[in-house]
Amino acid sequence: MGQKTQHYVQGQWQSGNGEGIPVFDSITGEHFTSTTVEGLDVASILQYGRDKGDTLRKMTFQQRGNMLKSLAMYLTKRKQAFYEISYRTGATKRDSWVDIEGGYRGYVRFQKYTDGQIKSLEKILRGWKKSYPSIPLKLTPESYKEMFPNTKTNGEYDISKNASGQVPGLYTHNSYR
Repeated sequence: MGQKTQHYVQGQWQSGNGEGIPVFDSITGEHFTSTTVEGLDVASILQYGRDKGDTLRKMTFQQRGNMLKSLAMYLTKRKQAFYEISYRTGATKRDSWVDIEGGYRGYVRFQKYTDGQIKSLEKILRGWKKSYPSIPLKLTPESYKEMFPNTKTNGEYDISKNASGQVPGLYTHNSYR
């Protein structure tokens, strides 16, 4: 049996309990890792993020962008190891690219926005709100459907009720086909 995949949570690498779900090499059939989250205390993991999140909350948009760019550069230097693991699961290089490099390529874009650009965007949004008071600045699933009544989403492009309801948490923009 291979190793068990660990998760970096609460400032340290942790493994779940039990044997986990085995992951086999798609060519040799070798059991090279197992994965599980059983036994990880999700509530305390989330609380840890809330308690330790001051560092991120105090950062400007640009500082966060620079941090994400550094992370993307760090991961890019190590991408071959990710491709090797992905290949063992049966993924093609093209499939892997989407998950590996596609997963963090956007990080290098955030730091390009200057304070001036952010302030300009805020001015534009406030101007739109003044000129078009019926357009909500806070987009909710209801206001989205009202603004775009002919959009057929089938749920895949719906706005998270938690994100639009300002429930504390981390949210991301994802699209898929």
